[in-house]
Amino acid sequence: CQYYIKCISHRYDQTSTVPYLGTSDSAAAAPILHTREVDMLLLVLGSASIATLPRAVTVVKCGGADAAVCGDNLRAAAAAAVSGDELVLEDGTYGGKSNDPRQDLYTVMIRQAITLRAQHPGQVVLDGEGTRGALAVSITAFTPRTVVLSGLRLTRGQASGGVGLFLSATGSNTLFVVENCEIYNNHGTQGAGVLMENFQSPVQLTGCRVHGNSAVDGGGLFLEANGGPVALKSTDVYNNTASRYGGGLYNQIGHDVSLDGATAIHDNTAGSDWSSDCYDLDDPACGRKPPTPPPPPPSPP
Repeated sequence: CQYYIKCISHRYDQTSTVPYLGTSDSAAAAPILHTREVDMLLLVLGSASIATLPRAVTVVKCGGADAAVCGDNLRAAAAAAVSGDELVLEDGTYGGKSNDPRQDLYTVMIRQAITLRAQHPGQVVLDGEGTRGALAVSITAFTPRTVVLSGLRLTRGQASGGVGLFLSATGSNTLFVVENCEIYNNHGTQGAGVLMENFQSPVQLTGCRVHGNSAVDGGGLFLEANGGPVALKSTDVYNNTASRYGGGLYNQIGHDVSLDGATAIHDNTAGSDWSSDCYDLDDPACGRKPPTPPPPPPSPP
């Protein structure tokens, strides 16, 4: 088998039911993935119990390595992951691009419903390096799935759309949870910070900061037409720029967007000044600033 520079094989330990991760290289060679913990899931159908594919927790090595090496490790782990797996990223910057021309528009592309989590929140950077998007997640799912992106920093993306984070899903069966992330300094045409495209699935952004991104439309977030519900919780969207509409957020049409009391969309700019913070075709009042009140009358002498 071929796995980046290692050959990975699975076997079952004779004394337990936990799959074992081995390599064809010696232990001194330090395999890319150094932790793999597996839980077996049972699906009960009537009287039959069917074991599904193992759910694995994999630590992706980076610590102090070159960004391209860290990126290669992550791309290899993402390619090997199956739905339900969790990838835990060591601290560091992950850069470079795939050798696969179908996936080289992003530093990493995820095609399975997995959890991608920083080992230490805020200490993992996915870097577009000014030449590509940072992270894309594109899911085709006909049964319920959950994607979790946690504790990541997405930056220096440069592309046409979805530059910091691109989300796409077929159908409405996938829940996307983006938590404790920072999405900043990305530049493109639509949705420089976050682009949700071909999207009927629900999305939750919790505890995130989206700032310093610029696009033609939707500097911070761009929600493409006819999408699913989007909930922003304890999220700050600020200092983003759109040369046309929706400096902070552009909702093309159809998304039900909710903001909790701890979410703020503020101090963004757009070519159309009234849409600096928000542009929403479903809600013409979105982003419109209230008229400036007249000055108070002079005090009586």
